Amino acid sequence: MLENWLTPVNDPELIQLTEDKPNRLGAFLLNNAENPEKIRLALIGSDGPSLKPIRKALYKLSVHVPGLGVADLGNLRKSEPDFAIQFIREIQSSRIIPIFLAPDPAFLQSIFRGQAQKQLKLSLLGESPGFEIIDGKARGPLEKIINDKDLKHFSLLGGQGHFMDNATRNWMQSRLFEQLRLGELRGHIQSAEPLIRDADLVAVQLNLLKQIEAPAQRPSSPSGLFSEEACQLMRYAGMSDKIRSIGFFGFNPEYDDQGQSASVMAQLIWYFIEGIDLRKGDFPASRKNLVEYIVQPKDWHVPLTFWKSNKSGRWWLQVPEQKRLGDRHHLVPCSYENYLSCTNNEIPDRLVRILRQFE
Repeated sequence: MLENWLTPVNDPELIQLTEDKPNRLGAFLLNNAENPEKIRLALIGSDGPSLKPIRKALYKLSVHVPGLGVADLGNLRKSEPDFAIQFIREIQSSRIIPIFLAPDPAFLQSIFRGQAQKQLKLSLLGESPGFEIIDGKARGPLEKIINDKDLKHFSLLGGQGHFMDNATRNWMQSRLFEQLRLGELRGHIQSAEPLIRDADLVAVQLNLLKQIEAPAQRPSSPSGLFSEEACQLMRYAGMSDKIRSIGFFGFNPEYDDQGQSASVMAQLIWYFIEGIDLRKGDFPASRKNLVEYIVQPKDWHVPLTFWKSNKSGRWWLQVPEQKRLGDRHHLVPCSYENYLSCTNNEIPDRLVRILRQFE
């Protein structure tokens, strides 16, 4: 019934492109759209004309995962937030992972409200849509999400310190929200993997990248990631068994004369799709295929329990969480380096924040 919500891709130039290049991704995406029962991933736009350059670039890329079940379902018939929210609930009930393309960052609010679950964890990659703290409350484009009672956790990856004032920084710390600033991210790109793996929803703002890499961004900054680094993050996102949707925001074709930004966006999507194909199915719903490691750091009041997946080599920290129906153990993604630090009696700040959340 998804066709009731969408306008299929019917642009003659895009369709001609799939006919001229039948072995490329575009033909694959449109052919799969005719078999909705086999779709696992769906590309969906909020605005057809402005997203055409991204589709043109994406359609020309290689078919790297022929049997994955990814399709371009076209664009939403209506742009109203309530319409988008109901559609998102519908598509997720079909167990399809949506890949949203939306020039307007405000569309992120619709994706958030459409997630059919409580206690969401959001990872935002990029500098904006931003927010600021005024009189102790969040303001700005993320205001409704940041203040929403269903937001369990928020992480900001690639933010730049010169854009965030002390009030906002201190408020983030008081909420135990996480930041991985641009310098830290570029110095150790792998440090972002556990934060991305812990998210239910990932939002990617184009100005995650340097302006020279992706000029079609507004506002723009000379600082940011290179496209290769951003593609690695998208691969991490795809590999996460927990992520239920992803959105790409901030593309403005008026500033993309040479089509460079559209090509970058297409590559980000390509690597997310590749990551989906590399999923190991080791989200720890049970302890099967997990190996337990117990560490007792000096001057820490309780032992710390880590779990390592035999399938992927990824790590989780076990923390107790009090529930009305009794105690259960909650596993939070972490890294091997986090584990090593604890064996050396040094608990990383991130793990301290995680443990404090469950006190």
